[in-house]
Amino acid sequence: MKYEVKKEFIDKHSKEYFSEGSVYETENTERADELAKAGFISEEVMTKTEAEQAEEAALEERLNHVGGGYFELPNGEKVRGRENAIEVLKKLDNGDEKA
Repeated sequence: MKYEVKKEFIDKHSKEYFSEGSVYETENTERADELAKAGFISEEVMTKTEAEQAEEAALEERLNHVGGGYFELPNGEKVRGRENAIEVLKKLDNGDEKA
């Protein structure tokens, strides 16, 4: 099952880093419940259409993860959080100068 990361963390079992807005995937519902209660992941399982996934993947290819949960946009601007970076990138693509 997939869950949206609400607050960045390093998984104590896998030692893998998860940034805010990324996806945490596990089949261990007990671990997912533990992380959700601590506020690290959403309680709901994420579901996205194939079109949404393809659009998001295309946008992510244009982002550069620079560490610490920050992403550099094609215009050089740095934004914290993957989801936030994608939203700002969408605004830039739509011609909104104040993204």
